[in-house]
Amino acid sequence: MSSSVNVDGADMEVQSFSRKRFVAEIQEQVDKEASDGHVNTGAYSRLSKHLKAAYERYLPVSDNAYACVYGYLIEQLLEHPESAAIVPQKLRGVIDNPKFVKALIGTRIERTKDAGGNEDAWRGDWLQNFLNGMFPEATMLNEEESDFDRPWCQKVVICLLEARRDLVEPLMKHLDEIDLYPSHAVAEIGHGRTDADNLPQVLVHEPRFLWWMLNPGTVDDFTYRPWEVQMLQQHAYNHRANTLDQRDPKFLGALGLRGIGDLKMCEMLIEKQPGLIFADAKTIVLEKSYVWKTVPDDEPADPKPMSRPSRNDQYTWEL
Repeated sequence: MSSSVNVDGADMEVQSFSRKRFVAEIQEQVDKEASDGHVNTGAYSRLSKHLKAAYERYLPVSDNAYACVYGYLIEQLLEHPESAAIVPQKLRGVIDNPKFVKALIGTRIERTKDAGGNEDAWRGDWLQNFLNGMFPEATMLNEEESDFDRPWCQKVVICLLEARRDLVEPLMKHLDEIDLYPSHAVAEIGHGRTDADNLPQVLVHEPRFLWWMLNPGTVDDFTYRPWEVQMLQQHAYNHRANTLDQRDPKFLGALGLRGIGDLKMCEMLIEKQPGLIFADAKTIVLEKSYVWKTVPDDEPADPKPMSRPSRNDQYTWEL
């Protein structure tokens, strides 16, 4: 059984083995008394209800210990973000959590502001060291001495994007630096393996991540089939409202669009023609001249198609 402890504004689930054992023993005794005929049905029901209420109110020592560990890790990573790499595996569940990451970065920003510093300073060396710690070379990525831990890696990627701290750009850069394929960091995709019933959750949390998935720095023999690209673009389009910036050139470029005007036009077509998929709407829109001002208050002005973000030459698939 788990309970929730609020630490620095984050509700964390914790295990309460002592409480579970304690209440179970009492409940077993009540069950025995009832079976022996010493407790009538109404009293049995009331006692069980009170036991459940006591269970939910009781805060055992283990919860307080967890809160202490959580607070310690916040302080440790504020000062030494790279030390996330040596957090014991049993405690990685604490930091591989979007609420923890959000609280950690929020605390870093607040303390920097209180000290009169630049609140965006965390995006420099501190963030790079933190990413190094979140993707530890020795235990997660080292294929020579241990198996590459794909599930762990994918969990961390989702965690960082779900934290909603606009980490998509530094994360994409870092994944290129550590030479990961999309099939490493996201799911079993590419080579015709993309599953329509199990599309990547990362695009639900941050559709802009589609750029890296379709334009990874490490390619080798990795490839997509045309229908896979369309499927991933459709998935990102479906969740476009979740992105922090729909005007991001990389997001629009990953969708194969010339600018925000094309996205607006696709939206209009799909709204008017239920059942029309994004790929077909895009084909119609791209056959026409670029239109940017599709709604009266479409600001800031975007009168011309944007410059496409650069792609590596070796890609065998088109956007």
